[in-house]
Amino acid sequence: QRYEDGTVSFLGIMAVKDGLARLRTLNMAHVRLHTWSLRDYLASALLSMRHSNGAAVAELYGPRPGTGPDRAGSICAFNLKGPD
Repeated sequence: QRYEDGTVSFLGIMAVKDGLARLRTLNMAHVRLHTWSLRDYLASALLSMRHSNGAAVAELYGPRPGTGPDRAGSICAFNLKGPD
């Protein structure tokens, strides 16, 4: 269902209390490692994708996959490129 800009997700509001309780039980180092691993997976997948002519599908900015969570955060900056 589509909402206007600024319309609050009422189902999301109901989940805030449980979400915050769950976050309190987590070790933030594990959260950091997990979000970094998601970024690393995305970056690897984007770099492996090619157009039919062999051109890269994406250009990544920042650390390459495998850099490690101490040198790369969980943000994956990229541009999608055309085949030419």
